[in-house]
Amino acid sequence: PPPPGGIPPPPGGIPPPPGGIPLPPGVPLPPGVPLPPGGGPPNLPIGMGIPKVGSDSATDRGRKRLKPKVRMRRFHWEAIKGKAKNKESFWNDVDDFKVEIPQEEMEVMFAVKKKKPKKKKKKKTKTGKEEAKVATKVKLLETRRAYNVNIVLARQRASNEVIKQAILELDEHFLDSERVSQLLTICPTEEEVDLIRGYLDTGGKQHSLDTAEAYFFAVGSIPRVKNRLDILEFKQGFGSSLDSITSTISVITQGVNQVKESKAFKEILQTILAYGNFLNYGTSKGGCRGFSLSTLDRIASTKSNDNKTSLLQFIVSKAHANDSRILKLSDELSMCSQIAKLDLDKIQSQIQEISKILVKVKKELDASKKSRSRFRLFSSREVTDEFTNKIKPFYKTADDKIKNVKLTFERTNKDLQSLVKSFEEKNEDLRKHPPKLFETIANFVDSFSSAQKKHLQEQKNAERKRKAEEAKTKEKKARQRRRLARRESRVNANSKEAKGSTKVSLSGRRSPLSTGKRRSPTSPKLKRASEGTKQSPNSSMQHLEVKVMRTGRRRSNTYAMQLRMLEEAASS
Repeated sequence: PPPPGGIPPPPGGIPPPPGGIPLPPGVPLPPGVPLPPGGGPPNLPIGMGIPKVGSDSATDRGRKRLKPKVRMRRFHWEAIKGKAKNKESFWNDVDDFKVEIPQEEMEVMFAVKKKKPKKKKKKKTKTGKEEAKVATKVKLLETRRAYNVNIVLARQRASNEVIKQAILELDEHFLDSERVSQLLTICPTEEEVDLIRGYLDTGGKQHSLDTAEAYFFAVGSIPRVKNRLDILEFKQGFGSSLDSITSTISVITQGVNQVKESKAFKEILQTILAYGNFLNYGTSKGGCRGFSLSTLDRIASTKSNDNKTSLLQFIVSKAHANDSRILKLSDELSMCSQIAKLDLDKIQSQIQEISKILVKVKKELDASKKSRSRFRLFSSREVTDEFTNKIKPFYKTADDKIKNVKLTFERTNKDLQSLVKSFEEKNEDLRKHPPKLFETIANFVDSFSSAQKKHLQEQKNAERKRKAEEAKTKEKKARQRRRLARRESRVNANSKEAKGSTKVSLSGRRSPLSTGKRRSPTSPKLKRASEGTKQSPNSSMQHLEVKVMRTGRRRSNTYAMQLRMLEEAASS
């Protein structure tokens, strides 16, 4: 029976398609495929399925895609395949078959280029020496470590064999202090030596080692090479270190003796004590039998009531006035400033450090007895180990010297402590650190020297001022004497000129002795003098003579002329 709602079949039914398989019920026909007559599905060949929308087949919707003739470059995109789940998808309305593809142009532009085969270069045959040079060196150390080792080795300008021989023989002519310090920075560790030996034990060749590795292999065969170089460096610097310690102890000894034996220091302390008890009379701090040496720092700050003079300057001035021995204080305590800069703990640590190194030297000497005494170099030449022969005598001498230095330092330290106790010092800091006591004394000596220089300078200035005032007074008196002498000489000259001058002409001519303004002979004064109406000629003459003696040359000429006229009037 026909399906409900379906198309009624033709009479006799639908004949099966030849070679075709009818679609199962419920499978819809693809869009665009027309129904055959009778409304049945088209007959499909066996093995052919219905192509999917968006499939990768050569055909799409019954249309063939254009196939390139050459291999093309790939276009890497993210492809969208399968059926569109969204009916409103943009790609539902896109049909790439409508696009005309310029096949020839694209094949030219986007085709994969064929690579040209490279021509093989003929390799040059190398000789054995060239192959040895080109052969890569084996590097087992870290890059930074190998770089530092190579730098130091380049400065030595010596082969590994020469350096090894010098270390075994302790050749101090070659291994000077500078070279030893450099070689100590590149001494191989046990791990580095084991690394190189492991490479050689596994079949590695010695000549293939790089520069740093070859050096480590050469010196690594020397037993405890770093200890040997340390001892050699200690041996080279032992003399200077011991001399430094010995000279320091000698300075302390001299300083202690100076303070104990200085009479100037004793006298100035006695003076300060007397002045201090005087200033503190009637107070709780008066009547003391001594004082702490830390008080010396306060003497320069104790001022007089006008704040112009300190107590220290007053003591210095009195010492100069009395020519006291105190003035030699700086000479008798010259070592105190040097002791003030010393550190006793540092000196003691230096002695202990030297003693520890000598213990290591003794252990290395004992260990070297068990080691072999001969070593073979790269040139198959054997070298004798001279470590024991050269270090053993040095150890005995150094050990004896350092023991003596220890005893001397202990004795000096005791003397220093006894000196501090002798001052009954209450300052705990000075008692625990004796060099600070010398620092206090040194500061006081410096202040005393400054006060002494200031006093001497003031004396020089006062003497210079006194001499200047004396010279000024002498010059003043000399100027007065010269002024009086010039005045007397002028008066004498005028009197002589007045007596020996000729008579003055009444015609009005100027007298040769006159230097002033021409005066008429008929002036009122001359007329009065000639007439003699009010006074006698003799009295007038005496009066004019006195004027001539007391006046200068210019006015005396006028009076002289008047005197001559009076003489003429009297004679007539």
